[in-house]
Amino acid sequence: MPPKIDPTAINIVYLRAVGGEVGATASLAPKIGPLGLSPKKVGEDIAKATKEWKGLKVTVKLVIQNRQAVASVVPTASALVIRALNEPPRDRKKVKHVKHTGNITFDEVVDIAKTMRPRSMAKTMAGTVKEILGTAQSVGCTVDGSNPHDIIDKVNDGSYATRYAQLVIGPAGSGKSTYCANLQRHAEACRRRILVANLDPAAEHFDYQPVADVRDLIQVHDAMEDSELAFGPNGGLVFCMDYLAHNLDWLDNALDAVAEDEYLLLDCPGQIELYCHLPVMRQIVDYLQSREFRLCSVFVLDSQFLVDPCKLVSGLFAALSAMVNLELPHVNLLSKLDLLSRAQKRQLTDYLEPDLAHLLAEHGGPLSARYAGLNAAVVDLIDSYSLVRFVPFDVSDEQCVTDALLQVDMALQYGEDLEPQERDYEAAEGGAEHERVNGDGDCEGEIGAVGGGPQFNVEDHLDFGS
Repeated sequence: MPPKIDPTAINIVYLRAVGGEVGATASLAPKIGPLGLSPKKVGEDIAKATKEWKGLKVTVKLVIQNRQAVASVVPTASALVIRALNEPPRDRKKVKHVKHTGNITFDEVVDIAKTMRPRSMAKTMAGTVKEILGTAQSVGCTVDGSNPHDIIDKVNDGSYATRYAQLVIGPAGSGKSTYCANLQRHAEACRRRILVANLDPAAEHFDYQPVADVRDLIQVHDAMEDSELAFGPNGGLVFCMDYLAHNLDWLDNALDAVAEDEYLLLDCPGQIELYCHLPVMRQIVDYLQSREFRLCSVFVLDSQFLVDPCKLVSGLFAALSAMVNLELPHVNLLSKLDLLSRAQKRQLTDYLEPDLAHLLAEHGGPLSARYAGLNAAVVDLIDSYSLVRFVPFDVSDEQCVTDALLQVDMALQYGEDLEPQERDYEAAEGGAEHERVNGDGDCEGEIGAVGGGPQFNVEDHLDFGS
């Protein structure tokens, strides 16, 4: 007699199945029947679990306990590549030997590599990416319109290194340059390298050393003092940015200075129409993306002007307009918290993650009832884009700067493919030795740019005083 099987034990069974189809019970019965499962029921569960893989042959993992099975897909690299091609479903019984001659993007290759990383034999993320490119070549598709082997050569010579950039935008005087300078200093303390480029042709002073300064190319005074142009301040700024957009190769030296897994901060001018109405910043974004930069827009708002519901909605609309125009991951940053009084800080807690409908209702006013419908529509629009959240930024609070950088890192997916470096192990060993010497039983570490740390709480950075 066969040995009895403990129903409480966890058993794992791997099966090959066609996505979205109920397999033949005759093929399932020998594998799962001895475990007390119904082949018909398990076949239906597998069909549900693999519905997103319709027509593809995939590996299914069954976790079995107490005569219940939970099915999940364990995709192969080739299955992920074929699914990324978005080919129409086919009947595998009638259509065989299909040639997968489509095209996928390099970003899709990187996403597949992240999925396959735990099962990869490569030591580095770059090695895993090359594994996926090899799979794409064996499948028969192209990557960014090129042979995958050519892309592997580009990965080897660094042409496809992952680099990051923040587009620091917002109204004039909101603290964009201060944010860039403090973030750069903070990164140096954290052993990260962040470069800053000034894109404001009207800037007069900033506290960082720029890797590129647009004023070396053109200044607002050039457009204002030219007898043929004779622009005013706003027109001169628009002209300068348009001139930059038509001469973006000027940025190449600065972009080449950014190594793999490094940051570039673009300190942008404060004229709001550049982000909301004009195509200039969109052209700069497209150029950076063509150079394989992963971008995020950081919209900096002055906290002193956001303690009023009407001003809050106005600021959110400006941020929403910029986000829609630039089509980038977006973070709202609330600056100059160190300049607020205690009373203003207490009031500001209602605006960090606000209930707009409640705030507008409390605001009142003679026209509130008349425009109640419009206010409700405004609230629904802003809520639908999930914009009603601000990250506080206080230059005098190092932990606050760390948290702000962490929020942007999460938006950019920075660090997901970083490999531990020797200096990280040295720092960890040094910290452990310090803990042993001082006898500290437990210590609270600083939130790093990647990984864990205490739960981020916006109110932790508002020191109300006694």
